[in-house]
Amino acid sequence: MVDFASEYTPFKTSFENWQTTMFDGMTFPILGNPTNRKVINVFQPDFCRPVQLRYNRTVSKFGFPHLHEYVLKLVDVEKCPEMDEFCPEADKIDITKCLSAEIPAETLYLTKPHLYGHNSSYTNVDFKPDFDKHESTIYFEPITGTPIQAQLRIQLNTNAWIDRLTLNPDGSTDPSGTRAVRRFTPMVWIDQKITVNEEAIKTLKTLTVVLEKINYVHQSLNILYTMIAFVSVIAILIVVELILLTRRNKMAKSVLYEPAKDQEKELLSPSKATAVAKA
Repeated sequence: MVDFASEYTPFKTSFENWQTTMFDGMTFPILGNPTNRKVINVFQPDFCRPVQLRYNRTVSKFGFPHLHEYVLKLVDVEKCPEMDEFCPEADKIDITKCLSAEIPAETLYLTKPHLYGHNSSYTNVDFKPDFDKHESTIYFEPITGTPIQAQLRIQLNTNAWIDRLTLNPDGSTDPSGTRAVRRFTPMVWIDQKITVNEEAIKTLKTLTVVLEKINYVHQSLNILYTMIAFVSVIAILIVVELILLTRRNKMAKSVLYEPAKDQEKELLSPSKATAVAKA
C-alpha cells in the first residue's frame, strides 16, 4: 500500500502505521492451493479504513477447477489492529472522519446491506439478511492471485440527531421542546459486480495450466533432489563407517603384534647377543 491523503479531510496515513500487510486493492498476492492466506487486508480510500477479505471456501466456477472464495469482513482496526482471522466483525464502522471534517463524529456508518451478519436486534426494522443477496464476495484464481469476480455490497447509514415534534390537530407540527433522539437510518445500498471478460479468462486458464505443469515439475524435482540428498548422506555415512572400521582393524593388528616385536628387539640387542655368545 502506498501513502494516502484525502483532499476532503485532514486524514493521512502511510504503510508504517499498520501492524499488518496492507494491499491497495489493485494487486493481490499469490494465494496457493490450498490457500496460504486466511485474510487479505485492503486499504479502502473511500472510507479511510482497511477492510478485510477472509477466506471462506474453495469452489469450481467460471471453468476453473479451483477458485478461492473470500468474503468481506468489516473489522474495526482501532479495536483489533492485528487484522487477523481472529478479529471479530463489527456491527458498524464509523467513516465520518473520511467524508468531512465538519460533520460530528459518529454520524456516518458503513455496514453490510440489511445489517447482514450482525446483531440487528437494536433496530425496529424487519430486516431479512441473506448470503446470496447481501454478502460481498470475491473469487481469486489461486496460482496467480487474479480476482475473477467481485461482488461488493455495502450500506451507508446515518446516526443523526432528530428533534422530537408535536403533531397538531390540523396536521402541522411544532417542536416538542424535549431532547432530540438518535436514529440509525439506512441511506444508500451499493451493489456492484465486476467480472473479468471471457477473453481474459481464456488467457488466464491457459496460463494456469502452464504454471500448474511447471509447479508439478518443480515439486517432482524437489522430491528427486531430496531423495538424492538422502541417498548421498547414507553413502557418506557408510564410507565414514568403513574408514573407521578399517582404522580399528589396523589398530587391533598393531596391538596384537607389538609383544613379538619387543621380543625380537631384545634378541637383536648387543647385550643380549654377547650373553648368548659367552654361554
